[in-house]
Amino acid sequence: MSKCLPVEDMEYLRLVQLELTSWARVRRLNTRWLKEQIDKLSGSYAHFMGVKELTPPSGAIQTKQLPGGVISVSPMFARLAGTRSFRRLRSINQLLFLDVLYPGSGYRRELHSYRAYTYCVDLLGRLTRVPRFRFLFDHRLARQALALALLHDINHFPLLHVFQEVDPDYLTQLDLLDLFCDGEATQDSPSIYEILSDIGLSREQFRDVLLLKHADLVNNDYAPGLQIAKSLIDSGADIDKLAYLTDDSLHTGVAYGRGIDVTRLMASATVAEVPAACPGKSGWHLAFSEGGMSAVESLVLARYWMFRTVYWHWVSRAVTAMLLHVIRKLYVEGKADLEDFVRETMWQPEEFVLRYLDDKFVSRFPGQHSITKDILRSPDTIYQRLLNLQGVSSNHVEVSLYQGLTNLDGAKLEACRLALTDRLQEYLQPARIEVSEHDVLIDIPRRRLDTGGPIHLVLDTGEVRMVEEIPGPLQRIAADLDRLAKRVRVFVKPELVRALGPDSLAARRPVLLGLLSESIPGTRITQVR
Repeated sequence: MSKCLPVEDMEYLRLVQLELTSWARVRRLNTRWLKEQIDKLSGSYAHFMGVKELTPPSGAIQTKQLPGGVISVSPMFARLAGTRSFRRLRSINQLLFLDVLYPGSGYRRELHSYRAYTYCVDLLGRLTRVPRFRFLFDHRLARQALALALLHDINHFPLLHVFQEVDPDYLTQLDLLDLFCDGEATQDSPSIYEILSDIGLSREQFRDVLLLKHADLVNNDYAPGLQIAKSLIDSGADIDKLAYLTDDSLHTGVAYGRGIDVTRLMASATVAEVPAACPGKSGWHLAFSEGGMSAVESLVLARYWMFRTVYWHWVSRAVTAMLLHVIRKLYVEGKADLEDFVRETMWQPEEFVLRYLDDKFVSRFPGQHSITKDILRSPDTIYQRLLNLQGVSSNHVEVSLYQGLTNLDGAKLEACRLALTDRLQEYLQPARIEVSEHDVLIDIPRRRLDTGGPIHLVLDTGEVRMVEEIPGPLQRIAADLDRLAKRVRVFVKPELVRALGPDSLAARRPVLLGLLSESIPGTRITQVR
């Protein structure tokens, strides 16, 4: 028999044998379990786990055409994608207003969700050939993993990422998953929760896998299969990152995301047992063989460069800073209701949301319009750079300023912004240039980089290590990613830059740095002047 079975099948049978020779484990099993394990040796299961979603398009009930490929559409997929809650994602830009900079970047989050689902199909197809995965997984978990991939962004609403930067805990006042998945607000019948229960995924499991960290699932004794499913959609190298990096690169025209070696990354995918945060516990996680190290590097480096050149491009950050300013005035200082915003904009494109925010702003500040009112109709209203600081620099004074600013909480940062506004007004008074309260913004990217956790590598020796522990370019990026990628910027109304003279900003930089230093509470770095 050993001469007839592939090596992978022999390894799989060895795992079954180990399970059957342990009395502590075997007394919890039954003949049904054994039949399920033997069925996994069949040819069709080894390729598709008996799941319609994993069959080639020729065997699918329906197909859906995506840019560059076709995906199989099963009844489960069609029911989830047909809910009003999921169809909302057609209105949400994947790249917030970046089409003012990259004209092709206005694709929607619905397409991103389909793409993540597609990568999950491909990854599951690869992993079914891994004995340990086949042993821990089954067709029920495969459907659950696919549903999680399709719905991984179901809690998104217009400007979500901007609201995430208001305050780390700001969004906790609203249960977004219940709002979008219980069917009440979206008038879905059946609701997403009800559809998921039909494939054995309870409301609590769905919420925990989406919202908790992988270590929390391990510590809460979740089954290994759901631990692995979590790592497929949320880890250092997951299907979400594959989807947005490749598509964002395609639609912006910026090449870095197209440099990911997806084929090799998929071919090297495996699963591994990894230590948990709780002493004495271990969990199961997506991993990659040592031969896939270069493919892992291609993904991490692509993400780093896409953040540097696209996501935190100064135009993107200027728009975000402008939106943050308006949202803070309305929803933090003005105490407007976040749930009202979500319910009243959840079906609307983001162009409508700009008008919605402006109406709110005019209501709160009669006679004034929001600074974001015309950013789509008149891109020349987007604020311009006055100063730019990086956390990694040979200039220790600028590094000190960067650290001083990034350590401020929201209230102190607003006090700093107002103080800088006053100092700029005083500095520009001889030129009779007016600086108003809304003309100066300090941008500090607050949303965490979506590293999502470590990337595990299975060495040829069988040892499992995290990628950042292995000498190479990823060590530096893993250690300093935030500081290397992020910038602190001071943006001002375009008229101020024109009045100062763009060509003179470099000459004025020492003075401007001094004004910024004097505006930081408790800081006096006068030598920059």
